[in-house]
Amino acid sequence: MNPYLVGRGSGYEFCSYILKYFEENHPKNLICLTVVEFDSRAIHLYKKLEFVPAKEFGTGFADFTIMVKRPGM
Repeated sequence: MNPYLVGRGSGYEFCSYILKYFEENHPKNLICLTVVEFDSRAIHLYKKLEFVPAKEFGTGFADFTIMVKRPGM
């Protein structure tokens, strides 16, 4: 997403559009993403899009969460 558009509420619409395309073309596939734990706005958006935390890990630089969206959710 264009950095100049961040924080204007477009993320939900943008991600919903991508998820709809993916779910229509790959209906049985699990969708996974990795988000840095300090990005609370992104985590809030992903939860709103029905992603759930699956695993956490750290790199020594930052902590991350792997989030998943199961087919049909």
